[in-house]
Amino acid sequence: MSHPNRPLASFYDRMVLDMTLAGFTEGTQRSYLGAVRQVELHFGQLADQLTEQQLQEYALYLRNEKKVARGTFQNYWSGLRFLYAITLDCEWPLFTKKKWPTRDRSVYRWPRPMSNVAT
Repeated sequence: MSHPNRPLASFYDRMVLDMTLAGFTEGTQRSYLGAVRQVELHFGQLADQLTEQQLQEYALYLRNEKKVARGTFQNYWSGLRFLYAITLDCEWPLFTKKKWPTRDRSVYRWPRPMSNVAT
């Protein structure tokens, strides 16, 4: 799955190897590499040269300007997180701390029945 114009042993090749070792399907690998390519196109530079601040800006761009669906965002973000946290071994808080609010799913749960209530 190497890109034909990239040098051998590039971070792309390492990422593919890491994903293969992790058991990712070819579809997931294509999707994650596509996310990397999109961030490169957005900034006009290789992903391994981007800063944590640029990636945060890109995440906000996807959500606020491009308004991608939640699933699309998570797919992009998972690909980028894999590249930076696993392949490039970056320990950036952007990928290690939970930054995005999640929906409180407790409001969708039925209340639990009360048991052992003294009458």
